[in-house]
Amino acid sequence: MKNCPCGSGKTLAACCALIHADESLAVAAEQLMRARYTAFVTANIDFVLRTYHSRCNSHSERDEIAVAAEIDWIKLQIIDSPEAVDDTAFVEFKAWYMEDGQLQLLHERSRFLREQVGEHRYWRYIDGTFPTPAQSDNTATATKVGRNAPCPCNSGKKHKKCCGK
Repeated sequence: MKNCPCGSGKTLAACCALIHADESLAVAAEQLMRARYTAFVTANIDFVLRTYHSRCNSHSERDEIAVAAEIDWIKLQIIDSPEAVDDTAFVEFKAWYMEDGQLQLLHERSRFLREQVGEHRYWRYIDGTFPTPAQSDNTATATKVGRNAPCPCNSGKKHKKCCGK
């Protein structure tokens, strides 16, 4: 069985696919963050759009979101996911992807708000900020990595056996 792209160690069917089918299962913002990442990996554009906060008007960005889903996403790492305060939560993450043969890094601190949808309250992505290079332990966003060099995603494996596949 295929492992879930979110890095939980569970199978996709036992992890994010469940949240893709029933958003109410994302009881914490981090769960929604992982499911959104997995939706980008699996090109589940409708889930990504549905999990934006209504103030974002995400449906007008459908084409741009579809382009982002075409990226070769490699790995997700959750850096910090503190407890929610009231109906606001933050999840800091790093997501590695390949573009033009180079390993790229997206480092973001995402903000999630609970939003009433019908009778239910769901976590929704509202926006995010990008830590400055001084705040990040990985200042380079584009790196040409040798095949035998350690993988920059910090897996402990050689690049050729990890993100360089």
